[in-house]
Amino acid sequence: MPVSERPYTPDAASLVAAASVRFTAAMNAFGGFEPHPRLIVAVSGGADSLALLRLAHSWAAARGGRVRAVTFDHRLRPESSAEAGHVASICARLEIDHTLIAWEGEKPTSGIEATARNARYAALDRACRETGTIHLLVGHHAGDQRETVAMRAARGQGYGRAGMAAMDFRRDCRLLRPLLGFEKSDLTAVCEALDQAWIEDPSNASDLFERNRMRKSLGRLPSAEVAAMQAQIAEAGRLRMHAERRTALAIASWARISPLGFAWIDWDAWRAAPPDPGADREFLGRVAHTIGGRVYPPARAALEAAFVALEAGKGATVGGCVLRFGGGGLWVLRENRAHAAPEDRFLWDGRFIVPDGIPVRAPQGPEDRALCRAALAEAGSGEKPPPTAAFARMPMAIAADGVCVPGASRYDPAAPVARFSPPQGATACASWLAPGGASLMY
Repeated sequence: MPVSERPYTPDAASLVAAASVRFTAAMNAFGGFEPHPRLIVAVSGGADSLALLRLAHSWAAARGGRVRAVTFDHRLRPESSAEAGHVASICARLEIDHTLIAWEGEKPTSGIEATARNARYAALDRACRETGTIHLLVGHHAGDQRETVAMRAARGQGYGRAGMAAMDFRRDCRLLRPLLGFEKSDLTAVCEALDQAWIEDPSNASDLFERNRMRKSLGRLPSAEVAAMQAQIAEAGRLRMHAERRTALAIASWARISPLGFAWIDWDAWRAAPPDPGADREFLGRVAHTIGGRVYPPARAALEAAFVALEAGKGATVGGCVLRFGGGGLWVLRENRAHAAPEDRFLWDGRFIVPDGIPVRAPQGPEDRALCRAALAEAGSGEKPPPTAAFARMPMAIAADGVCVPGASRYDPAAPVARFSPPQGATACASWLAPGGASLMY
């Protein structure tokens, strides 16, 4: 557990001030903060996350806001509980709220990195939901970014040249990575300047994990190659942001994403626009990703096959969705199949957040579907009437005074209904299916 013995000298103060300026510039680039921002910071106890905590704490306090530290104890090592306790003590000293979440149950024997990462992000997202916080900060830095890009390249995933997005969206929060412009050495220097103890996780040195092996390999690169790699990542990031803005414009122009878990695309207007094969596939893929409720987007080959069918005037399936023509356009509907296993008792079909104590189920037949249609009409939603297949994967609850369907909360906030909250929001920059039922449907 290294700790600096250096006093807080003018040089140390200058170093921290310079880091704070860089951090503020990164946060300003995100935009979209409330007047007194509340942040959740994922803190493991390492130098990266503790530097992030200290910088975020100062940034929020200067704006009348607060941070909450959340530590996810993977319980994969005997020392993890003590390390989580160390983080709690740091937060207590700094008067920062702290939440500890333990990964309970049996752990997988293979694929532990991916499984642990998914469990961690699900828990962090849930913490945001439960505290009403919409900004989640994680401590990935420039070195992590290079490792991510190199690992994706080694797997042949060309789409990953930009690495991790600085801003991404989860079910109930936006995920921010304000340290991507910082090197690991910058962050340890901040901790040392602040006389901040941190924890060295021994598993970070184990060659059992792909990221550790890649980190060691990249560490042997000449500085000129590292600089060239950073420049390539930055350029790929600019191209990705351009593509995201283009996708956001396409969705705003041609798609209607319903809080009931389906979408409608103005096919004629879309196909009348100048063709752009890459942008067209990204647009359709993003809509299908939102409606299908899967963690990962549709594969490129699957999108290509769907396009061939659609251009021939036929329906198709892609990314857990059924694509069918009707209503003067193209419907994108969730496939009628067994719903996804819940991540927790509040998640239905992998796409809907269900209030505690509200039992929901899918419509079971014509009578249930008729009840749903009547409920929508009574709510005065103004929705384009969906085809019958749209109700197959739509949770309904039978309340004392009748049926409740998801999306009604948009029109009646007091209605005890499920809320559409897919793993992937409609876009990653301009529009987002946010808490409270905001949507792109009318």
